[in-house]
Amino acid sequence: MKYSVKQVLKAAVSILVIVGSAVQIFAEERAAVPPGIGFQQDEQERNQPSLAEQYLFRLAKKSKTGRRVGGGVCLAAGGGLLAYGISMLNKEEDTITQIGGLFVVICGGGSLAAGAFLLARQGPTERTNRQIQAIADPAQRERACEDALARLAKKGRKGRISGGGLLALMAVSAAASMGVEDSHIIVPASLGAVALYSFLVKSPAEKANRAYLEKRPLRPTPTLVFGLAPRGGFRLGLSMQF
Repeated sequence: MKYSVKQVLKAAVSILVIVGSAVQIFAEERAAVPPGIGFQQDEQERNQPSLAEQYLFRLAKKSKTGRRVGGGVCLAAGGGLLAYGISMLNKEEDTITQIGGLFVVICGGGSLAAGAFLLARQGPTERTNRQIQAIADPAQRERACEDALARLAKKGRKGRISGGGLLALMAVSAAASMGVEDSHIIVPASLGAVALYSFLVKSPAEKANRAYLEKRPLRPTPTLVFGLAPRGGFRLGLSMQF
């Protein structure tokens, strides 16, 4: 069976999108793995890293790996989309195909720009970890790590929701411009699948922060008690559970 150049390009683009998404997801999943015995530490460091510091260090390390993998995937996918879009524009077909080709070219250029940005700039987790490591006081560094984990988790949730919404919009736009025929369904279906994943699966920062909160030692928390006394009047007290 013979295949046309157009069919081969479509298959290549679909493989790049699906494999790229899978590799990026795998890299992000590894970022939330809790720290183990093999946590590397300078032998000259006197203070044992706190649990929050270990989680932040591991999250930053895996974030760097995910950023590099994601940058490479974006460059590869962008190149494939760009080639596919140019091939669509060169075909003398209907207006819908021309509009679809222009949309694919724009997506390819955006993917190339995103890949270059990811490879050139450190992520927020890496920058935060580098800044916190400069703190000399262990107690202050631990509190900074706790705050950073909570802040990064909140930012990660906002990022995946907004990113999922953008991908969903791109999927709808691709389906509207390219049509939903079997030959054109690959790109919008792939974008829609990644958007659904972004909505349903928590970010690595969210997972890491939740894992840290579950594993950190229980701290005594004071509770203010206020109520009516048995013989009239008011009662005010302070209780603490150890």
